[in-house]
Amino acid sequence: MSEKSSIDQRVLWVDYAKGIGILLVVLGHTIRGLVDSSILESSTAVQAVYRWIYAFHMPLFFFISGLLIYRSASKPLKDFLVDKLKVIAYPYLVWSVLETIFQAVGSRYTNNSVNLSDMWRIVYSPVMQFWFLYVLFVIVLVYAIARKLGVSNIVFAMISILFYSVQGYVGLGSWGVLYQVQTYAIYLGLGALVGNSKACSHLQRQNIPTLIGVTLGGLGIVALAVGLNLTEEKWLKLAIALCGICACIASAMLLERFELAGFVKQWGSLSLEIYVGHTIASSTLRILLQKLLHITDAFAHIILETAVGIYAPMALALICQRLGMTYIFTLRSHRSLEPKPVGETA
Repeated sequence: MSEKSSIDQRVLWVDYAKGIGILLVVLGHTIRGLVDSSILESSTAVQAVYRWIYAFHMPLFFFISGLLIYRSASKPLKDFLVDKLKVIAYPYLVWSVLETIFQAVGSRYTNNSVNLSDMWRIVYSPVMQFWFLYVLFVIVLVYAIARKLGVSNIVFAMISILFYSVQGYVGLGSWGVLYQVQTYAIYLGLGALVGNSKACSHLQRQNIPTLIGVTLGGLGIVALAVGLNLTEEKWLKLAIALCGICACIASAMLLERFELAGFVKQWGSLSLEIYVGHTIASSTLRILLQKLLHITDAFAHIILETAVGIYAPMALALICQRLGMTYIFTLRSHRSLEPKPVGETA
C-alpha cells in the first residue's frame, strides 16, 4: 500500500473519539480535585472509577495524534516545526502561565500551593495537565525528524516499542519528560502505523453488532483488569490501554453511523480548548460551591464541575472566535472549529 493515508477523507468519528476522551479527562480531574478537597471520599469504588479512566484515556489521545500525523509530517521540517510551535507549544506556554497565576492567587482555596517565582520552570518541567502538550510536542518532533531521515511508520513503531520495553532497565537521566516520552511514544507510533493501514477503514465497515461487541468487550476488559489490579504491569498496562482505545474508536464509529450525540462530536472538535481551560473553570466552580454556597454534595459537584469544565472553555473559544481573538488558544490564523481530515494534526 502507498504511504498515502487510507483515512484521509473527512471522518467524524475522530471528533467523536476525541470527545469521549476529553469527557474522561475532565471527569478524571474533577474526581481527583474533589478527593483532594475532601468533598468526595476516596472509597474503593471511587478509586476503581479513577483507575479505569486513567488506564486508557491519555493513551487514546496519543494514539489519535498518531492517526492524524502523517499529512502534517509530510511538510518541510521547518514548516512542521513552526506549525507545532503554534498549536502545541504556544497553548502550553500561555495556559501553563495562566493556570500557575490562578493557583498562586487562589492558593488558599485550591489544592496545590504554587510559587510564582518557580514559573520559569515550565520551560523544562511541565505543570499540571499540560504535561500532555509538552510530551506530545517532543514526540511529534522526533517522529517528523525520523520521517525526514527515511524512517517508515513500521520502523518508528518498532523503535517506540523497543524504547517502551526497556522501562525500568535503562536510566534516562533526571529529566522526567523523557520517561513520559518513553511511556507514550508507543501509542503515537502505533497510531501512525494504523492510520496508514486499512485497519480503521476495516473496523468502520463492520456491522453494528461487531462494533457494539468491540465497545463493550474493550471497556469490560479494562474494568476487569482494574478489578484484578492488573493495570501496573508494563505489558499488561499497554494491552489494557489498547483495549480501551479500540473500544473508544468503535463507540465513536457507532455514534457517527447513527448520527447520535452531536454534542460529543463538538467536544472533540474543541478538545484542545477544553483541555487547556477545564481545570480553571471546574476548580473555580468547586470553590464557589464549597466556600460560598456551602454545597458539599459530591454527586452535585461531579455533575456541575464536569459540565462547566467542558462548556466554559467551549464558550470562551466560540466568543474569542467571533471577536477574532483566537490567539488565546493557538497562533494558527483563522483556526477552524470544524472537524479536520484525519491526515491533519489537531
